[in-house]
Amino acid sequence: YGTIAGVSNYVGQGSHAEGISTQALADGSHAEGSGTTVTIDGIYAHVEGYGVQVQGIASHGEGWMTNIAKNSDYSHVEGYGSSTLTGIVCHSEGYYNLAEGNYSHAQNANNITSGIASHVGGSGNTVQGWCSFIHSIGSSIQPHPSGSVGSSNVILGGQNNIITGNSINSTVVLGGSNIAATLSNTVYVDRKSTRLNSSHTDITRMPS
Repeated sequence: YGTIAGVSNYVGQGSHAEGISTQALADGSHAEGSGTTVTIDGIYAHVEGYGVQVQGIASHGEGWMTNIAKNSDYSHVEGYGSSTLTGIVCHSEGYYNLAEGNYSHAQNANNITSGIASHVGGSGNTVQGWCSFIHSIGSSIQPHPSGSVGSSNVILGGQNNIITGNSINSTVVLGGSNIAATLSNTVYVDRKSTRLNSSHTDITRMPS
């Protein structure tokens, strides 16, 4: 009911739309479900679910009100309200997650990753470092004031921890809470005692 497949004889060839108010407007695209759309930019894309929109080439969107933006090609989004914006080959899943770094992955709830080849999970976390990983609560890997984001940083467990990167060296935070590390070498925070082991690294404990 109310489906649209293709735009003209020259746009949307080989497209297929089924369900309620679905639109498959790009060549070789497929839309199904209710209120789903593949725009004319989403060549070979597939969309299903409710209110899902896909604009990236050869991308797949599913779930509820998820979105793959234009130029976020070869990406996959699923879940509720999750999206990809600018990165290619991204995967965003879960509840209101955002993956925008190339080759990045966001999962669980209310997380953002803009770092290339980075992963974020847990809840309320942000990753901006390259090849970095967070699975925590309310933690972040963020740029140094100089603008350098660093790489290979890890926050695993704990909550409200921050790594500020300024080199290609790695910082690792395991567990603990309210730890602020300015990257210059490696940090280890013991999960049970939150004991700090460091080498040439500036570490502070944020107020509780």
